[in-house]
Amino acid sequence: MKNTLKTVGTQRLLLDTTVKKLTLPQTAVEALLVLEAEGTAKAARWWTDGSEPTTSEGMLLGDTSVLELTHRQDLERFQITGIDPGKTSVLTITYYGF
Repeated sequence: MKNTLKTVGTQRLLLDTTVKKLTLPQTAVEALLVLEAEGTAKAARWWTDGSEPTTSEGMLLGDTSVLELTHRQDLERFQITGIDPGKTSVLTITYYGF
């Protein structure tokens, strides 16, 4: 029998210019993340190496972008921050596991 992933949790993070981490379900091994930027907000920045992103450094995630993380270690080290002072965007996450 083939092991298939199933949804094991969801999360919503409100992003401002404070660095945020994921709260992982115990069995999560992958995740889909979608950014919904507020109004004129442009994006967020993220890293999966454990470093804290800043408003000017990190991988860019734009409004309505989808990010797929496929390793537990990346989920554990993931950090993200909004880049637009005074704006709050929403990062919606669906976690998958066995």
